[in-house]
Amino acid sequence: MVNVAAGTYVEDNIIIGQAMTVQGAGAGSSVIDASASTATGSVLKIDITSGDVLFDGFTIKTGTSLNGINPYSSSSGSTITISNNRIDGFGPTATGDNFGLIAGYGSVASLVFTYNEITNCCSNTILLERHVGATDVSYNTFDRNHKDIDSDAFFCMNYGGTAITTLQKVSHNTIDVGAGTVFTNATRGTAITFCSSYTGVVGGFTNVQITDNTITNLKPYRRGIGFWNNAPSGTSSGSAGDINAPVVARNTIASAPGTRGSTGSASSVSSPTEA
Repeated sequence: MVNVAAGTYVEDNIIIGQAMTVQGAGAGSSVIDASASTATGSVLKIDITSGDVLFDGFTIKTGTSLNGINPYSSSSGSTITISNNRIDGFGPTATGDNFGLIAGYGSVASLVFTYNEITNCCSNTILLERHVGATDVSYNTFDRNHKDIDSDAFFCMNYGGTAITTLQKVSHNTIDVGAGTVFTNATRGTAITFCSSYTGVVGGFTNVQITDNTITNLKPYRRGIGFWNNAPSGTSSGSAGDINAPVVARNTIASAPGTRGSTGSASSVSSPTEA
């Protein structure tokens, strides 16, 4: 166990490479400040082959081309828990990747991401890219990115011919999708998106739960919840990219006052949705 005292630590590309608990003094007290860094990668990378990791109680400030936290494990018996943190993105002037949380690339660990706050990113605020292990993204507060590009607040994608069968849970989050200054089709965005067969390479989901989230401040070309099967058209592989029987329940979706042109939910899924 590593206890980190209150203070500001100017660091980037920190790596947690073994099972441990890293405990800060609380978000706003223990600050990892990479805002002046010109490095690429992530402020914090977790890369373990066994055991569990807990990272709790920090503020992370990203650089112009730095992501916040990047967790990965090759062990299906591992759990990575990231809780009670604040991640401050670089904002609309970021010049490179600037995700708040970016996880996946075949990671088979269980990922628990709870009670965190993320704001001011210029890429997807949370990106899960082919995360094979179970995920629980709950009780967080975050917003859509602050750069005027096509991007979502929470984006979970699958591809590579793998059906993700573990529970992918998104619940009790508060998500503001009103960030940005331009509201056109080219700058559209969604609070929560599950995309199978990203880039046309087939890969589906069989256990998705989206419940009890509060989605606010929808403006033109903003959406609440979206499902997208991007399997190649005109082939027999489309059904392999289905998002089968996702559970969508008890979510609250609200537009900004007086706004038109927003959508509560959108789907290209052929399987039934329970709402």
